Amino acid sequence: MGSACCKSDKHRNSPENHRSTIAEPTHKRSAEKEIPLAGTGTTIAINSMTESHRKLSEDAIELQTKKMFQLAWERQHSEAALDDVSSVWELSRNLGIHQIMRIYDFDRGKDIGSGHYGTVRRARLKIEPTKTYAVKTVDKAKLKGDINILRNELEMLRSADHPNIIQFFEIFQEEQRFHFVMEYCEGGDITTRLETAGPYEESKAREIIFQTLLSINHLHSLGIIHRDIKPDNFLFKSKTSGSSTIKLIDFGLSKRAPSHGKLKSVLGTPYYVAPEILERKGYDGKCDVWSAGVMMYLLLAADFPFKGQTQQATFDKIKKDTYNLSATEQLRRLSTQGRNVLAKLLAKDPNKRYTAREALRDPWFDQLNMDLNERGKKILNRSLLDRLRTFKAESKFVKEVIRLLVMIHDDVKEVIDLKDAFFYLDVLSNGVINDIELKKAFTDMGYQISDTEVEEIIHSLEVRTHNVVSYTEFVMGCIDSSFYTNSKYLQEAFHRFDINQDGYISYGDISDCFSRFGVEMPREEILKMLTDGDLDKDSRISFTEFTKLMNVNIHAGRSPKPMQKLPDTYEPAPM
Repeated sequence: MGSACCKSDKHRNSPENHRSTIAEPTHKRSAEKEIPLAGTGTTIAINSMTESHRKLSEDAIELQTKKMFQLAWERQHSEAALDDVSSVWELSRNLGIHQIMRIYDFDRGKDIGSGHYGTVRRARLKIEPTKTYAVKTVDKAKLKGDINILRNELEMLRSADHPNIIQFFEIFQEEQRFHFVMEYCEGGDITTRLETAGPYEESKAREIIFQTLLSINHLHSLGIIHRDIKPDNFLFKSKTSGSSTIKLIDFGLSKRAPSHGKLKSVLGTPYYVAPEILERKGYDGKCDVWSAGVMMYLLLAADFPFKGQTQQATFDKIKKDTYNLSATEQLRRLSTQGRNVLAKLLAKDPNKRYTAREALRDPWFDQLNMDLNERGKKILNRSLLDRLRTFKAESKFVKEVIRLLVMIHDDVKEVIDLKDAFFYLDVLSNGVINDIELKKAFTDMGYQISDTEVEEIIHSLEVRTHNVVSYTEFVMGCIDSSFYTNSKYLQEAFHRFDINQDGYISYGDISDCFSRFGVEMPREEILKMLTDGDLDKDSRISFTEFTKLMNVNIHAGRSPKPMQKLPDTYEPAPM
């Protein structure tokens, strides 16, 4: 389903092509233990507030560098505690029948991708035709018994919320087809660019691998192992040659990590598969890190570090051989730090291999980390934290609408600026902000804030998560009201709910809309949403009522406490 975003997967089953995927027969894969999802209504829960590992010492709060903060946090938190991570809402199995053509216009011309299950086309929202989406249309007849594969992929996509992971918007069901509406990335995949331009210089390769590891670290923090990390599965958001913003796609092989033990299934893409998978010893998220190492080598060499004349010969080399650092000029010129990172990513013993977070704090990435922090520091100020602290949207409907607008308009300056601020506060680089990180942000800015207040802030921002603040929720809480009261944006959001175009949002419209978003919304929640917006009590919401609801002051909550007296030379602690 990841190919829905801008690339073709028609060639994946070709045995001679490096993009092909290895997998055990279906009957063998089915033996892999499925980790049950939490019950309906549960959400991501990285339990940073549980009693067993809730707090860092006061000394740790005052640490001066991101690396030191991470190390202190890791000493008190088990990386193996994946049972602390549960899923977002279960995938709705009660999708209504809706014609996607009532909401979207498809671009005429050549499809942007095709595969075994269907085609991928560009589409534009009728109410806002300047925005392009990628829509993968899947023929139900071709799915047969594979519906659970698509359900699993969609579940993984909805769990993730990160600037370097592709966004899923909604799903439409028709009598014969499913339509998956995804973020559109016009720049194509990394492999295509590599084939066109040849090997990357070290600085550009570093930027791509940095973002690759950020996306992997986020998934691993959620207990998700991607199992198919490769350049084909990263898309450039823009065609601009100087732009290197990439998005991870294709979660077809992704799996929840077991709370105990390791995964066993032998699957992946031949040139990128980790040795421990081939040796059938069991594996964890470090298989993704190995694949990132193969990517790094490929970017610098335009060739694979381990390649044989046959697939089995390739596997033998992966398990036993060393890679060649003199294959290209870029590899020969690779800095000592770059060589060290490559060695740690491609360590055959997973116990000696970096985790994604360990790799991100390697000195090779220091400049990128500093640049990211400097951009975030310029955006982060007391006014922004005041908005975060006073966010008090009692209506879940309002929060969902703002969240939707942030996802759709992630390319506007206000959202981009807040993305930088988020990365600055995300000291653990895992794509969420926990209670420790949030308290650090306030204390670094001179606020007096208690643990209880931090918990209240996190709770007020919760839409799909528990005990942490996701990227989209952070932007939702900090964005200026002029963004979500923009009349054009409000019309766009209203029409996503008013799918039958009768000028009103009903109970059924809200239920159907959230089902399309992949959210199982309890009846009581929907009734509460309807009550919040139905000012004239006719059991439906007009656009006028919708506008009034969205113009309510959502920052009328807790007022900030006086700030501590700070020395004249005070600056927030560097991270």
